[in-house]
Amino acid sequence: AKLADQTRENKKILEKNSRVDKERDSMEAEKNKLQESSLRLKGKLKNMDQQIVTMKLQMQNLTTVKKDLFKTIEEKSTLLEETEKEKKHWYSEYVAMETEKKD
Repeated sequence: AKLADQTRENKKILEKNSRVDKERDSMEAEKNKLQESSLRLKGKLKNMDQQIVTMKLQMQNLTTVKKDLFKTIEEKSTLLEETEKEKKHWYSEYVAMETEKKD
């Protein structure tokens, strides 16, 4: 009877050990999945950081282009004003010459 009791006890212990081993294996597999997921997320984060840097550079370039455009517009506007003044000047010279011819 003692031997049978001991055998049953040993069987229970073995079953418990087996359950613990399965649980441990399951937890190990879960840990591995989480580590893989973590690596993927870190990769995505790094990629996003690179995209942010690229976007910042593009914004700087656009700001420079905008400044250049405003400068060009300003220059063209000034040139247009000067051309208009010159046109008026020469027109008044022409009118003066025509008036002198009539007199």
